[in-house]
Amino acid sequence: MGEENLKEMVNEEKVQISAETNKPHILTKEHKKALSNFREQVRYKDYKGLVRTLKVIEEIILRPQLYIIEDKYRERYELVHENILLLKNILISDIKYSITNEKGLDKSAVLLSTILSEKYVSDVQKSIVTWMSNNVQTKHTKEIQRLENLIDVENSLKLLLTIKDNVGMKTAHLPIWWNISKVILCDLSIILKNKLIRVIDRADFSCVDYLEALKACMEFETTYLLISGRKATSLNNKTKIEGLEVSERSPAHLKLLDDISTELPICNEEIEPNSLTIAFIPYIHIYIENELKPLADKKMLFVKNEVHSSTYSIYTTLTQTLTKLLYFKFPSVGYSFLTIVDKVISKIVSKSPFTEAKENFLSGIETMHYVKQMTKEMLAKLQKTFNISDIASPSTIHALDDLSHRMYASYMLYMQERLSFLNKKTLKAGNLESYTIPFLAELIQEIESISSVSFTSYDYLLKEWLDMLGEAIFLVLCEMKFTVSQAEQVLYFMSAVEVPLKSTILVHLELDIQYSIFDKAKLFLKLFLQEPSSPEQFIENFYKMSNGLFAFHQVLTKVPKKHHKNLITEFNKSSSLNTL
Repeated sequence: MGEENLKEMVNEEKVQISAETNKPHILTKEHKKALSNFREQVRYKDYKGLVRTLKVIEEIILRPQLYIIEDKYRERYELVHENILLLKNILISDIKYSITNEKGLDKSAVLLSTILSEKYVSDVQKSIVTWMSNNVQTKHTKEIQRLENLIDVENSLKLLLTIKDNVGMKTAHLPIWWNISKVILCDLSIILKNKLIRVIDRADFSCVDYLEALKACMEFETTYLLISGRKATSLNNKTKIEGLEVSERSPAHLKLLDDISTELPICNEEIEPNSLTIAFIPYIHIYIENELKPLADKKMLFVKNEVHSSTYSIYTTLTQTLTKLLYFKFPSVGYSFLTIVDKVISKIVSKSPFTEAKENFLSGIETMHYVKQMTKEMLAKLQKTFNISDIASPSTIHALDDLSHRMYASYMLYMQERLSFLNKKTLKAGNLESYTIPFLAELIQEIESISSVSFTSYDYLLKEWLDMLGEAIFLVLCEMKFTVSQAEQVLYFMSAVEVPLKSTILVHLELDIQYSIFDKAKLFLKLFLQEPSSPEQFIENFYKMSNGLFAFHQVLTKVPKKHHKNLITEFNKSSSLNTL
């Protein structure tokens, strides 16, 4: 019970204190003195006294409901707002005078210009900054517009900085957050930009002049124009005394008091971080080509089973260049970069020799898919960053297709060389079986290597590899002549290779190959499982097995010539019957 009574007592005390706080008060002597003196202080520019007076008056204006304003002071209270407007005008006039005549300014005047209401603080600041910028532009515009050649851009930028420094010295006594010299530098930069556009439009410059001028402008922008002066001035108006607004109850004639803070700026254009370099955009290809010069003599190397560092270094250069170009973010820059890179990469791919398929086939495949992946990622980034669409890299894709043909052709030749043991001599000796295990060991090793690829799809690569293996065996067989026993011997060899090969693929790649790897070669061999000395059975087997895959003359060349006549007769006979 004791704790509850204590809580009730505390709450009652809080309510009582709150009621007393919100209870209207009569004006104090300080309040009355401030209201009485305000007009005269404004009239005689007693800035030091005005600082104190405004702080006292602020109490009444912020919470008028808490004060009882006597009739004697009512009119003076209602004139406060007009007096503040008058004070604002006087401050603007005094600040302009101090700058024009390079005279000092009472510190209290500067302080006053920052403690008015946000509206009036902004008015004073905007008026002075606009007036100063207009004067400087009027004085120096012709001098800035004398620029006629890109070789003189650096001197023009130095001129802007000199003007900025002079302005800074003249306005050093004003609040630093007004950014007067910053705003003026931005306005002058816009004048220079417009002149640069006309100079560059004439296209009367060398690549060296263009690059040096662009570099100078980029350095200038990143150092001095990253934050626009006008935006910075509005962001720094933090001081605020709410309530110091023009009173609606004030006499009508006082509302007609002229406001001298409405001077219009000569330059209305808001500068952007790259307002100067925008002039260089029409010829941005000069900059991009210069950045990509290190790639002129580059080639991609294909070594072992991985993407070589030579390829990675190419894309490091491209990424670094693209990062620099993000500074611009204009669609035309994105298109220009894409066009140049497409040409550069296609040239590099085309002149990159592929050799030693035995050692470097997987490196070539990995590199090809890495380039495809990087091209796809680059297109997506360009589309997002530069807001461009319907983009592609046709030259790069064409060069990669050509590289693919070169790699597969080279690997196919290597595969056929590996099958050199599959010849007439081996078959005649009947020892083909002795080559099975070594050949199978090599194939298993390649499958294990395929399982380690990073940029290529397993199933895609494996299918291509198995197709080449089957085709290589078929092409080797096409160069040979067979007896029935020899055909059976090769069929047994292929089965001895295929079964463990599929098992290895399942273990290492987790792919279950259901189809016959050597289907075409097996069908071809089965054409010779009938003795050619029995034309009727041989031709019947041909129709059964070939299924349109093989031509009769192709098969005829693989049997002894002494059987040709009878086989041709039987074939013609069967053809006539099939036609009927």
